[in-house]
Amino acid sequence: ACKKNIDLVFLEVAINDGDVLLEARHGAATEVRQALEGIVRELALVPIIMIEMFLRDDLASNQRSGTQAWVHTEDVKATAQIYSHDVVSLHADIAAHYPW
Repeated sequence: ACKKNIDLVFLEVAINDGDVLLEARHGAATEVRQALEGIVRELALVPIIMIEMFLRDDLASNQRSGTQAWVHTEDVKATAQIYSHDVVSLHADIAAHYPW
């Protein structure tokens, strides 16, 4: 259970969730949504600031770090969209559903 004296939570969410989606496991979007929803429900009535961290899409593959799927992608701009659009949309859906 959540401690009752928490005033505010900062939650970095985009990078690991993007890795899950990028690696395209079946049901990955549902998995990401359920994990975040569980965190939000556990922190009920505690203000949450979601921090979206994005990847640079201007680096050569030998300068990238992270999952192999990200490091070795051929279409960097399209792959970066997973992190900057798809993941953010999932998070926005949860935030809208739990507006406290």
